[in-house]
Amino acid sequence: MIKIFLLLLAVSMLITGCTIGSNEKFTKLETAVKTQEAVIDSVDKKVEAISERLTALEEKYTAALEKKTTSTDPATAANQEIQIALKNAGYYSGPIDGKIGPKTQAAIKEFQKAKGLTPDGVVGEKTKSLLLGQTAEETY
Repeated sequence: MIKIFLLLLAVSMLITGCTIGSNEKFTKLETAVKTQEAVIDSVDKKVEAISERLTALEEKYTAALEKKTTSTDPATAANQEIQIALKNAGYYSGPIDGKIGPKTQAAIKEFQKAKGLTPDGVVGEKTKSLLLGQTAEETY
């Protein structure tokens, strides 16, 4: 009988010890999870702030671009439209000034080459329709 009692006592102590150890591990894990959740919340707030700032900058850029591209000279306005389309398509990074200079011509040639046209740097009907058509597709 004493042997059984001692055996039961030993088993209960062993179970109790495991439970205490498990509770400590659980508490540590719980603390680690809460810490990581706080870090994630902080990062989410930073991402949201950056996203809001990016949206504001995009709006400012678009407004400035629209303001800058209002020309009364039809040729300049057409050239600006070409430069904007090239910029939107990723071929041009220069200023939107309505002047078809070396940078704009190089961008036109790159665009023409990419579209399988003769890369002559001149915006003819095919180049213009592809360029302006691409801009519309990318915008929407």
